[in-house]
Amino acid sequence: MEDAHRPARGDTVLQLKDDIDSGRTGDKNVTADPGMASLGTCDEAGGTPASPERVALAREQEQKIGRIATANDKPKTNGPILAMVGLVAVVAIVVVVFFLAR
Repeated sequence: MEDAHRPARGDTVLQLKDDIDSGRTGDKNVTADPGMASLGTCDEAGGTPASPERVALAREQEQKIGRIATANDKPKTNGPILAMVGLVAVVAIVVVVFFLAR
């Protein structure tokens, strides 16, 4: 069975940045992240741009971390707390009305 998140051959630094910006790596909210220098700029300026194999490995590792982070996410529910606050408010209103009616 092939992994759906497995990077394709010929991966680029732009694809890695898109993975991070889209939230697929699980380490940030989905939003564009303008940086001072684009991902990979320093490597290219130094004359050693990242090979597609290195980028593919980085994407695979980042997405693996993202899958673990997503699996650990639990739905956040405030239902019981809101129900308790509502009940306390209703009881307080009934008590105030009862004492004002006397």
